Amino acid sequence: MENPDKHPALPLHRMRVYNPGRMTDVEIELAFVARRDTLQRILQDVTAEEPNGRPQHHLIIGQRGMGKTTLLLRIAAALRSEQYRHKFIPLVFAEEQYSVDRLSRFWLNCLDALADSCERERLQDDAERIDRIISDLPRSAGSTMEKDHAAAVAALDAFMQESATLNRRPVLLVDNLQMVFSRTVQQQHEFRETLMRPGAPIVVAAAPQRPPELDDYGAAFYDQFKSHYLRPLTADGMREVMLSLADQAGRNDIRQHIVQNFGRLQALHQLTGGNPRTTVLLFHLYAEDCSPSVADDLEKLLDDVTALYKARFEDLPHQQQLIVSAIAEHWDPVDSRTLCQTTGLAAGKVSSQLDRLMKTGVIEDVELYGTTRRGYQLAERFFNVWFLMRHASRRQRRQIAFLTRFLETLYEPTERESIARQMSLERGMSRGRMLMSLAVADTLVDCPLKSDLTRNTQLEALEQQRRTAQAEADRLLNLKDVSNEVQEFDQLRNRLRDRLGIELSHRVLGDWRFLTSGRREQLAARAAFSDDERALITKELESNRVLDEKLYSPETLDWLAERMSSGQLCSAVHAAEWERAIDAADHHAERIRMILGAMPESVAAQLTEKTQDLAARILQPTADADAEEFYQYAVYLHLKLRRYTDSEAAYRTAIQRDPAFARPWNGLGALLKNCLQRYEEAEDAYRRAIELDPSNAWPWNNLGNLLQYHLDRYEEAESAYRRAIDLDPSYAWPWIGLGNLYCDALHRFQDADDAFTKAMDSEATRISALLNRIFLQRDFLGDPEAARRLMESVPDDHSAWFHDTFLLHQAVFCAYDQNWGLAAERLEQALDQLHDGLPAYTADDWSRTAAVLLHLNYGQPMLSLLEKRGDERRLRPFYEAVRAHVGGDRRLLLNIAVEVRQAAEWIFDQIALRRRWLPESTMAKRE
Repeated sequence: MENPDKHPALPLHRMRVYNPGRMTDVEIELAFVARRDTLQRILQDVTAEEPNGRPQHHLIIGQRGMGKTTLLLRIAAALRSEQYRHKFIPLVFAEEQYSVDRLSRFWLNCLDALADSCERERLQDDAERIDRIISDLPRSAGSTMEKDHAAAVAALDAFMQESATLNRRPVLLVDNLQMVFSRTVQQQHEFRETLMRPGAPIVVAAAPQRPPELDDYGAAFYDQFKSHYLRPLTADGMREVMLSLADQAGRNDIRQHIVQNFGRLQALHQLTGGNPRTTVLLFHLYAEDCSPSVADDLEKLLDDVTALYKARFEDLPHQQQLIVSAIAEHWDPVDSRTLCQTTGLAAGKVSSQLDRLMKTGVIEDVELYGTTRRGYQLAERFFNVWFLMRHASRRQRRQIAFLTRFLETLYEPTERESIARQMSLERGMSRGRMLMSLAVADTLVDCPLKSDLTRNTQLEALEQQRRTAQAEADRLLNLKDVSNEVQEFDQLRNRLRDRLGIELSHRVLGDWRFLTSGRREQLAARAAFSDDERALITKELESNRVLDEKLYSPETLDWLAERMSSGQLCSAVHAAEWERAIDAADHHAERIRMILGAMPESVAAQLTEKTQDLAARILQPTADADAEEFYQYAVYLHLKLRRYTDSEAAYRTAIQRDPAFARPWNGLGALLKNCLQRYEEAEDAYRRAIELDPSNAWPWNNLGNLLQYHLDRYEEAESAYRRAIDLDPSYAWPWIGLGNLYCDALHRFQDADDAFTKAMDSEATRISALLNRIFLQRDFLGDPEAARRLMESVPDDHSAWFHDTFLLHQAVFCAYDQNWGLAAERLEQALDQLHDGLPAYTADDWSRTAAVLLHLNYGQPMLSLLEKRGDERRLRPFYEAVRAHVGGDRRLLLNIAVEVRQAAEWIFDQIALRRRWLPESTMAKRE
């Protein structure tokens, strides 16, 4: 929502995506945010030209959508400013110079542009005089150099005379210069001679690639243009463009969305290739509606560009359409021989059409590894994505969908809502009451209570199913329509009742720690419990309640416990479950705090912006709140609601309210490091927290992580971890940090093992440290038997967060035993744990596993397994990284689509780092 107190500097409807020429100079200046360095370099050169000096011409080179046209318009706006308008007159031409097929028409176009500029500056007499001159000029007798020469000279003389009359040097801003060159081949030397005269017009042109006329030693324009390349935006650059546009449009809501979802923007950056035009399209998409996923963002972008790309493709001649289709469907760079086979065209025809497509900027050639042939790909990568999604086969569309998921992730009349809220909590419903409940649910539209009420009714019906005949239950409710979540919860509840009894099972179901840790499912999987075991469970529940009562009132605890035990909140990993709980909290701040406190951070990342807004609004402190309240508010915004801009403001307010308060500085450091990637500022924040509270180990540990993982200052990181340990010997996380530092950065493997051993003393880090020690003992220290003993000590209830790691360990042990069949079975089970890519918290373990399997000569079998499962598409960056290792050269990644390459290169390097330190004694011999 726009800020009503601030009028936007550039209204959204004035931001032109495809026709920037329709914007005013002021609007162009406001919208121009991406190529400022290039603008300054060209302006400095142009404005330094002397009136009668020989000009330095400029060429801006960039693919479609890279901002060439907008940059030319921005140069024109600058030259029309008060600072330069007395000296220069910029002339802007149509983007496509279709009418220029001879030199005389080029100079006539310059006269037309000069008249347009006069009219724009309200020099009406000058404009009309130039129009009369144009009408009186002789027309060309033909397109050859001899036939056109007289007309070209007359038009040029008239143009230069009128420029002199205005006493301003013309700057010709010519888009698609390659089109002018290709249509005036016979007159290029005459053209060059004119442009090299003292006082000649200065040409600032643009082209999709560097024309051969500039590189051929014998060509007319060899080395006559200074080149400026427009590279794709980086992910950070893309974010800065969108943030600047949000500020110009007065849209703080879009700014918040961009800041809070940088990971999504990084995924879209890889898919769209850092194209500025697509970035502006994405900004407009965000302005209309911030969708809940990268896939939705991508789909909307594709809809927005369909008309443009469809027309562009249909404008191509038939043979070029065949070739572009083949290149787009291949996705990875493809050589000309493959294109001949795919299209059925002769080699000569393919070669000539590739040359034409490269000149027009539709395709580009790239280096391929392992062959002397060049590879060809669509120059505008989002055009390729659009083609695959709109024209390719189902299998090819799935490739894009898998990549999208890899790189990555609603109300009615008050009375009826009140009735629904009451009925959603009822137990022991009669058949008639359940029918009434379903009828009330049907009257609710786009209301969270509809789901609560429906779920409660379904669970009550399942209870009736056990008390009455199946036929009676089926008449009441079609149980086939009951959701999986409801059926699974009902089965879980019944198993717990059978094993623990109704009262104890009810308490287990109502404990949020049992929900988020997976303890409920672990208990339900047991066959029976002794009295002593029931007593231990009861004691654990009572201990949890004591901890919670220090933070929340009994009423709030009972409210959330009832929601969990009744099945309204039955999944720890589905964000929709937690969102319905927030809606049901009825604007009760303490309930919201407890929901957010219980919610796993991985789930919090999936909350919709609407839910984030609601929770933030309810939790916001009053204007006179103290530093502690603002600090707590900042923590919720930071860790649970992912509203990073607001969180930074809240941390700084807490600091302002109490300058001696250390914890906000520590929280601010974590925010700057983990979420905003402002590492130098993060270091300052951590050191300020340490200065204010020298006895606190936490900021020292956080500083160690920052120095190790982001600043590569390993000795300082080690000192920070050691300081944290000295301050609090029971604090285990610094030992984990030290272990990772010794293992991955310093390669002091015995020291790493000692550190992980220390970390095992703490319950919080025991399993993580144990699994790390297994890798160390078996793979780096070469003691597989010690590792097997450690493996046997992993508890059966190991955290679900590390389940894939546990299975990977089993697979690697089988590989050491040369039992690939069993190793593949365990590896498949680990792959089944993955959803849309490698989890952030176990990605290192996948890299270590891949390194060891390659070390043991199981690289090709691992690739075959991934291919058999279809995971070469679902996990393509991982697959390509392993495939490049099997092939023995990182340069093999040059042969894959650029959208995949960045992630694949990172994974390749992570695997290579681990392979380098595996002992030769355990390496399998190559056959």
